Amino acid sequence: MDQTFNVGSFGLLHLSNDDLDNSWAQIIGYPEIGNPIATQQFFVPGGGHISDYGSKDVEFKIDATTGNSGGGIYRFWNGKRAIYAIVSGEQPTYNVGMRITKNRHDLIRGWQCDDGTQSAC
Repeated sequence: MDQTFNVGSFGLLHLSNDDLDNSWAQIIGYPEIGNPIATQQFFVPGGGHISDYGSKDVEFKIDATTGNSGGGIYRFWNGKRAIYAIVSGEQPTYNVGMRITKNRHDLIRGWQCDDGTQSAC
């Protein structure tokens, strides 16, 4: 590309159970849509609520499509977008995301430090 641009960024959160109660969620990613495939961003306007959660996952009823797995589940936190789970699958009546626990948060931050992302260290 012959020009520079800023795509923005997302923070990373590990939310407490209290913060997940009635937490708002958005999902975003590049699933198997577009021409060529996976070139069209998928975003559900308005998002939805986390309907349930466990120690390692969250459940949500936001529409998702094939290929959304691996995309971020985020909310606004202190005025900025922050990912707190990763889309990982679907059930007949809801979708599932892997919750970013404190241990997962620290692991991801460690990888970022290893890669030279100074703001994560």
